[in-house]
Amino acid sequence: MAGLLGYESRILYVGGMPSSSCHTTGLDLILERVQLRYEADANQRMVAIRDGGVLPRFVLGRSAEGCIWRFAAGLREEVVSSVSKLAGREPRLRTERLDSGGVPPPPERLVMIAR
Repeated sequence: MAGLLGYESRILYVGGMPSSSCHTTGLDLILERVQLRYEADANQRMVAIRDGGVLPRFVLGRSAEGCIWRFAAGLREEVVSSVSKLAGREPRLRTERLDSGGVPPPPERLVMIAR
């Protein structure tokens, strides 16, 4: 999705958790995925992709419990602050759609971040 930051952003969706999972919440799973995929600095800003590729400047993970987002290390603080305010308004993933066999909302749902 091209948006406010002028590049493709990434989004992770996590629905209901299987009962055998070692994770207590969907947020735990998102944090694990982000930590496994991206190297981070002391401020939790992304500095590299562990398996190579182009580093996104913004990543948003959504679960039934809420959202988690991370930024690339090189972004200006005012950009991070502005986008964080928008990301903080993003609602949690509505699991009733997933529980009834539906799919997560499409990435176009993030159009408000581009505003």
